[in-house]
Amino acid sequence: MAAALDLLLRLNSARSMCLNLLFSTAEEAGVDGHPVPVTVSCAFRLGVCANRLARELAGADQRWDSTPRGSEGESEAEEALGSWLHVGELLVNLCQTVFVNCPTASVFLAVMLPGGMPPEKANEETLTGILADVNTVLGRITGRTQRSETVLLRAAALLGNLRALQIGLLDTKMGPPPATLTREELCQPRQTGTGAPSSASANKSGGATGTSDDTEEAMEEIVSILDAAADLEGDADWQIVAELDAADTPAAGSRADWEFDGAAHRAKRKAAIEKAEADLRAKRQKQKERAERDERALARTRRSSDVDSSTRTGGSESKLPRRSSAASAAAGTTSAASATSKAGGKPAAETSVVPAAAAQKAADAAPPAAAGQAQALAAFLKDHPEFMRVLQNPKKCLSDPRVKSMFMSELQNYPAVKSFLATKGLVLN
Repeated sequence: MAAALDLLLRLNSARSMCLNLLFSTAEEAGVDGHPVPVTVSCAFRLGVCANRLARELAGADQRWDSTPRGSEGESEAEEALGSWLHVGELLVNLCQTVFVNCPTASVFLAVMLPGGMPPEKANEETLTGILADVNTVLGRITGRTQRSETVLLRAAALLGNLRALQIGLLDTKMGPPPATLTREELCQPRQTGTGAPSSASANKSGGATGTSDDTEEAMEEIVSILDAAADLEGDADWQIVAELDAADTPAAGSRADWEFDGAAHRAKRKAAIEKAEADLRAKRQKQKERAERDERALARTRRSSDVDSSTRTGGSESKLPRRSSAASAAAGTTSAASATSKAGGKPAAETSVVPAAAAQKAADAAPPAAAGQAQALAAFLKDHPEFMRVLQNPKKCLSDPRVKSMFMSELQNYPAVKSFLATKGLVLN
């Protein structure tokens, strides 16, 4: 957008070029000094640019105001706002250039209003409404006195230029567009004298001689480019590519006032992105559920394997002195909890509540002394489920000095368990 406005600004810097972009002539050529019939036919319109600038400035200002101060996001938001302020500066400069070259205010309104045609009556309300949305956003930006001084100064300068343009519009001629223009106004003045350029102009142009023929050729080339763009708007293939609705296709001989709808395309892209994100979330949820099912199946398989292993090693377990029924129930359940934890299922801390409950139930039905020992053993296995294998096969496990050292060290904190194991014939030195 900035590049397009800059190009238009350079083209309209010459009055003759600006008038050729605003008017179309009824004759190919005319005699010097005689008027040429013209009609208003703007080659460009700035109303859509002004509307988009107001939207983009408002969005950039909101992001800039909502970001925390001193953060990286603030610098990025400030840079984006500065870019759109630059676009605003180009737009206001272009409006001022066109306004200076316009014979009446109605011609300038043809550039700014939709349709590209001058209004029947140019009143004060219409003139003050030009760039009113941009004026409102700039006033809101300049009110943020606690923000960056550089941005505020640029916004204030742009707001001043915009208000000067509005004041100038109110002071200009309000009549209808002119019906004729002289050929001298539509073409650059020819060189006088012998046609040889002065030394200064020759040096400036690198020695090349410029004539009115060169100017006319350049003008014809520019007009041909604009005509090609107008033909492109009416081309059926271009309308299909540009997604122009068939109902909006201009009739034969009518003027196409179609503009690229950036908001609609942004909405389509946003909908496509949201759909892709929703599909990705659904896919991840299915993968998570499948992984949880596989994990539960693996945990059940490991528990079944541990039960079968315990059944096969029953002979070696008989070497351990017989424990109370409550201790056996607590030990078996804690072993399953440990196996589940190692298999990737629920943590041992969650399943270790079961042996404590089973030991408590068995202790209630046992004599008081046995119940106390069963509770102590259940508490020991709850705190240290890793020693379950030691109780299942003490001869094999305690043959490892490291296991025996850790087991004896922890057993010192449970004297009731130590005495219980001693009464069953397990002597630990």
